[in-house]
Amino acid sequence: MKIAGVFDTEIILGKSKENRAGLTGINVILNIDSDMTAEEKQAFVKEIEGRCPVSDNIENATPVKVEVA
Repeated sequence: MKIAGVFDTEIILGKSKENRAGLTGINVILNIDSDMTAEEKQAFVKEIEGRCPVSDNIENATPVKVEVA
């Protein structure tokens, strides 16, 4: 599996406020070593995506609450 993302380092360094601080996109490349057909692999990945809480939180707006203790 390879995962890559792009973000604006100027935001992180406090040099700019032009863009958002988060990643502008995330690319995931899976290399599935299996006897499955290409169609079976696609179905498998789709099933995983539907069950993955991390993907769900990234793809959908999730409230974040930050508190100072």
